[in-house]
Amino acid sequence: MKIFMMISMKVKNYYFKKKLSGFLQNGRQIKEHFKRKTIQPPPIAKIVINGILLILLVFTFLYNSLNIE
Repeated sequence: MKIFMMISMKVKNYYFKKKLSGFLQNGRQIKEHFKRKTIQPPPIAKIVINGILLILLVFTFLYNSLNIE
């Protein structure tokens, strides 16, 4: 049983490291892509999105404070 556990851990670690290295490579590629062309959303759109999120947040807090069951 112990041997099986050790083998399974080794396999898991191997796949995890492989996946992690893949994620890191993708992250680097994405970073490079954004360094080359930085696209920032226009400030008006940013303000609108933030406003909507803020309103949703307030509504959720109000709803939770009412304790509707």
